[in-house]
Amino acid sequence: MLSYASRFTTASRKFQGFWWYQYGVSDPHALLTDLAARGFLTIGTVEQTVEVQTVATLKEVLRAHQLMVTGPKSSLVQRVITSISANSLGNQFAERYYILTPAGEDALNSSPQIPYIHHHPDIVTLNIFTVDTAVCFYSDHWRDGIWRHLNEQLVVEAVAGKWGHFRNCRLCMAKFVAEESRYLEALISLADVVYFDLSGMGNNFSLEHLDVTADFLFPYERSIATLAPGVVSMIFDWARKEHLDDAELRQLLYDRIVLMGSPLRLFTAEQIVSIVFLERDRTIKELTAIYTQAEQAFLDTYRIR
Repeated sequence: MLSYASRFTTASRKFQGFWWYQYGVSDPHALLTDLAARGFLTIGTVEQTVEVQTVATLKEVLRAHQLMVTGPKSSLVQRVITSISANSLGNQFAERYYILTPAGEDALNSSPQIPYIHHHPDIVTLNIFTVDTAVCFYSDHWRDGIWRHLNEQLVVEAVAGKWGHFRNCRLCMAKFVAEESRYLEALISLADVVYFDLSGMGNNFSLEHLDVTADFLFPYERSIATLAPGVVSMIFDWARKEHLDDAELRQLLYDRIVLMGSPLRLFTAEQIVSIVFLERDRTIKELTAIYTQAEQAFLDTYRIR
């Protein structure tokens, strides 16, 4: 709540649904009041309330008092505070925002892993109640604890054959290291994501039911084995940040994908890399051709007719 408190006023009665369905907090307003009583929050001044207003609101107030409405937000804030009486401002902004006290800032800064996990629900095996267990041995290096947890979870999913979960865990890992600007490592993780997106395998995949799965693999237009647009965007965004040209990116992806193995493989490493670039350019004709070629190889390899 300390990480959200500055968004709420003393009169706020509408709160995000997650306070109840994720954390069982039926009365967030009471929690804010309690945090203020315990010294973690204080009620902001009218000046602080003015500072968090939107530019549109500030201009509306200035117009109402026949004052200039030009300039950047900082100028508008200063003009409102210095040119309008305290009584008028008090009436205009009767609601006061909560402000962190030094004690509140210390409490929030001492546990950065809690708001981090809240804002990263894709790390599905951790929540704000269990994250401290994952990072308890890492002191100030809490991200190392989360990274270790992700690696452990990756092994669990692989052993269980939960290839969809495995893929999602690798995507979490890619985003995690990208947050630290480690884009080459992130791209390697994304290469794994690409491989499994194009493998046709999900959770509880079994070759025994391949004849059923086969109906959903080809042709390209109705295949479940395709790349998510967001993954493709991340690949080329991170490659750009690492100043990789297309040839270098192709080699990086190929070098990783050629090492991958799985119970089902629909495309060669060369085809997978080509699909990444064709999806970027939305070259449907060439994509269709690759899937057609791969379908014949698939039928021959797995003897499905």
